[in-house]
Amino acid sequence: MFSNFKSRLRKWSELTHEDFFRLLGWSPSKVDFDSRTIVASASRDGETIAYLTAEPVYVVGCYALKPEATEAELRNCGDAIDSALAVEAQRVGVGKFWIELPTGVPPQPGEKTIRVIERSIPHAPLNNEQLLSDWQEPQATHSVWIN
Repeated sequence: MFSNFKSRLRKWSELTHEDFFRLLGWSPSKVDFDSRTIVASASRDGETIAYLTAEPVYVVGCYALKPEATEAELRNCGDAIDSALAVEAQRVGVGKFWIELPTGVPPQPGEKTIRVIERSIPHAPLNNEQLLSDWQEPQATHSVWIN
């Protein structure tokens, strides 16, 4: 049954007018487009059955804090890390951060509640030499000073 379907990935700007308006009309939620948005579609016998949009996102889900750090130090560290991540995100084409909030953190400005199904993508195992070569610092390094 699956083999009867054909899928296609396109940048949103490559959609035909018909596909674009169908996607907007069929979607039960707001559709956001920018230069990083990819639209996937599936069709059977030439008829499109479904669309979805995807975009690259950094998920910030783990952090470790020095127990003796002051609130001011932690705020400044967070700002410095956020700035460095934003530079890297721009470099590789990531448009958003999703920041997991630990249990017990009070509501934050701009906070959204989302439900997520995690889909892990398996990767071919790399040897240690490949891991080290991938981890080398980029050509340009970035430093951020917070006053």
